[in-house]
Amino acid sequence: MNITRESAAQASASNLDCLRKLRSVGIPLVLIDRYVEQVSADAVATDNRLGAYEATRRFLDLGLPTVDYITCPIDSTTLRDRLQGYISAMKDHGHEPRVHELELEVGDGTDPVNNRQTHALLRQIQFPTALFASDATRLALVSNSVNESCAPRGSYALGCFDEPYLNAPEDVLFLRVLQPLRDIGRTAVELTLSRIEGNAEPPVRYLLPPEILVTGAPTQAPVSS
Repeated sequence: MNITRESAAQASASNLDCLRKLRSVGIPLVLIDRYVEQVSADAVATDNRLGAYEATRRFLDLGLPTVDYITCPIDSTTLRDRLQGYISAMKDHGHEPRVHELELEVGDGTDPVNNRQTHALLRQIQFPTALFASDATRLALVSNSVNESCAPRGSYALGCFDEPYLNAPEDVLFLRVLQPLRDIGRTAVELTLSRIEGNAEPPVRYLLPPEILVTGAPTQAPVSS
C-alpha cells in the first residue's frame, strides 16, 4: 500500500477546510511546526530554509566537493523551504543543485521496496559527495544503502534534519539540523494564551533558527550555526 499524491492532495484540502472553519468562528489558532499560506493564522516553526542553507554551506566549507539533496515529495511549506534553502546555498557557492526525490511506501523503513528504491537512487549519485536528506527516515535508509554498497568511508558525508535512527560511523562526517523544539513549544503556548486573552493584532509567523551539529571526521566537536 502506498499514499498516492492524489490522496495526499485530498487530505491537504480537507485540512485547509478545517482550518478555515476554525478561523471563521473565531477560535484562536496557532500552527506548530509549519505554516500554511492559504490560511491567515499564527504559526511557530523552525526556519527550515535557513537550516538547509547553513547545513549545505557547512558541508562545502568542510571540503565536500558537492552536496546531493534527497527529499520527500514536496507537499508542505516545511519541505519546500528546506529545498529552497539547499538550492540557494548551492547556487550561492557556485554549484549546480543535485536534487533527488525518494518517495517511500507506507510501512517500516526497511521494507524491501523502500530498500530497492533507495539503492536505485544511490546508483544515480556520483561520489565523493555529501548525502543530505530532508528528513531522518530517508537519511537512515540512505546510510544503510551506502554502507551495503561498500562506498569508501572517505567518499561521503551524511546529513539530515532531526535525529535519524542510526549509529553513524565515527569516521564519517555526520551533520544534523536540530529544530528548537522547546522554544517552539514555549512560543506557541505564549502566543495562544495571548490570543485567548484578547490579543487582536494581525497573525504572526515566528521562524526560529535551528542548531547545526557536526560530528565524526574531520571533527568531533559541535559546530554552532
